[in-house]
Amino acid sequence: MRMFGLSTSVLAVIVFGGIAWTSNAIYGANLYVDPDCQGYEPFSPNGAKMTVAANLLAHQIDLSVYDSVKTISFPSRDDKVSVAGLLSLPADGAPLVVATHGFTSCKHHLHLLSVLGMLASEGYGVLAIDLREHGDSSVVDGVAAMGSDEFNDVLGAFDYAQNTLAITRDRLGFWGESMGAATTLIANSQENLGPIFLDAPYADIKTVLKDNADRASVPPWTVEFILPAVGLLRGYDFGGSRPIDGLTAHDDQPIFWVHGGDDETVGLHHAHWAQRKAEGRDFVTFTIFESLGHVATMLQRPSEYRIALVSFFDQHLKDQLGIARIDLSVK
Repeated sequence: MRMFGLSTSVLAVIVFGGIAWTSNAIYGANLYVDPDCQGYEPFSPNGAKMTVAANLLAHQIDLSVYDSVKTISFPSRDDKVSVAGLLSLPADGAPLVVATHGFTSCKHHLHLLSVLGMLASEGYGVLAIDLREHGDSSVVDGVAAMGSDEFNDVLGAFDYAQNTLAITRDRLGFWGESMGAATTLIANSQENLGPIFLDAPYADIKTVLKDNADRASVPPWTVEFILPAVGLLRGYDFGGSRPIDGLTAHDDQPIFWVHGGDDETVGLHHAHWAQRKAEGRDFVTFTIFESLGHVATMLQRPSEYRIALVSFFDQHLKDQLGIARIDLSVK
């Protein structure tokens, strides 16, 4: 009987160990971060100008803002990694916006450089950061944790802005897209980050992985086993990291959520879920752009996106601080 019990225990360990190993391997293969940043070159003022000049936002960005951008680094909130960033300092007394990229992107990407250019042209400071595993930030294992670890990098930027740049909390705002937006929401569940502009975040890590399970060639139900195994082996707290919880973590916090109606990466049901969660909150706004895909609004509806972005931060940062707005109609 004792031998039977021992054999059963050994068999169980082998089976569960195999499941955990396989789950971890599947996750690692599909959430591997390409260090190439989608082919974008490291920042230089001229390189940034050329990258941005090729898109529809070029005529609305003062290209000279890139001349004063500098590279910086700071520790993450958990002090496990060094976070790299591009810093465009604000005009005297003006607000600063922290910008965070999506999965396999980085601070050198067209979207981050465009957000930096749009806001810096309006006098805002911008701190565009690389999440861990991405760009020039520290690499731990080369695999994205979907925001469950990376939120510490956003909180590190929050700390750096206040402690090193002397930016008071009422002068801070945040922008993020896709995984970066979801990561920002997770960070917001820890701290009130102030006004947040979100471009196509997912509401829940497990749900978005199930949505994209076909890309990993696994059935959606296997995510129920993969996440606990990966969490155990890699130390990710998936269960305690739900972006949607950050949406309503603080009363009267201004949040603007943009989503494409034809988004096949982070489906529109994530935005609908968030709308139900935020029902009755006047400071949370949703704008759905029909027929657009994942994070496509910035480049396919550039004027609408820019006006929404700048107006949002003007209303909830500049207006609160008594700083004059720049007339968007003349640019």
